Amino acid sequence: MPILKFPGAVLPAVLIAGSIMALSTNSQASKPYHAKDVALIPQVSNLSELPTFVFTPKNGAWIFEQKGSVGFRFRIKAKRDKRYVRIHGYKVIALYLDSGGRSTLYKTGAAPLHLKSLDKTLQSQITWQHLKPLAGKARKVCETHGNPAKKVVKSIKLTLWPVFALGNKDYAGSPGGVWSDHTHLKHISYTYNYSQDIKPLSARVVCKAAPFEVKSADVSVTYKGNPQSCPVEAWLKVTLKANKAGKTEFLLTRDNGMNQKVTVNFGADGIGKWQKKYSLNQPTQRKYLVTVLGHKVSTPWRSMTACLFNSGGGLTTGTRQQRN
Repeated sequence: MPILKFPGAVLPAVLIAGSIMALSTNSQASKPYHAKDVALIPQVSNLSELPTFVFTPKNGAWIFEQKGSVGFRFRIKAKRDKRYVRIHGYKVIALYLDSGGRSTLYKTGAAPLHLKSLDKTLQSQITWQHLKPLAGKARKVCETHGNPAKKVVKSIKLTLWPVFALGNKDYAGSPGGVWSDHTHLKHISYTYNYSQDIKPLSARVVCKAAPFEVKSADVSVTYKGNPQSCPVEAWLKVTLKANKAGKTEFLLTRDNGMNQKVTVNFGADGIGKWQKKYSLNQPTQRKYLVTVLGHKVSTPWRSMTACLFNSGGGLTTGTRQQRN
């Protein structure tokens, strides 16, 4: 059995449900010290910066973007449960219920406080090391609710739990020797048998939209009528496929070196289309290719061939179309 040392007495400590609780010296020595009227309430406003997980979709997976620490305020309240007991110290821990782990967010110093009651609003920091055990849970939120087409914001709860160093009023040692650790996961609901108001802290999960990305491009030529018998109508058609709605530009290049920049809008299905009509009335042999600007996407050369067996002259529907 572990031993806790108090001035003028050596008391046994009993390990109950994984928590060390110091025993008193009076007739109620069979009962552990407890804090009562416990409250732990995060002070969060609309302007508060919440702990945040940010994920970006990439190659079918949600990639975590590590962020820095954020400050948070909390109010902690407690009272002694017996007149000869004092609160010598306290700390706030984060519980990771899925994994059974914990980490300390706030802790008083080594000198005992000797408090009959406690009611303080304090400031602390939540770092990536505190949030790391919840990263898997946060990622599942994006896997379930994330949408590459738009940003989605959800929240998860970070469970906070107060722990108190309770002991004889004359205790002069370090509070770390008398932690009444009411945090054994299987006994949370029972170890505080007094009224309590313990609130979780919300953590924000941001599932970012995927960056607009053109996946493929195709250029084709169709004819209305027999392309070998003039006059004939030729249509140059460009189809671009992206991961979502958006807008981009492509460069239409002809084999004689002439270029034309074109803007294309993409619908909700991620498809962007553009076409151009050529009215051909003379022998024509040319090629076109498309290069999507800002994306690593282009097409092979596509031939436009017409009127090779027609010796007549010809006109086009416009000077610009004839040039390109």
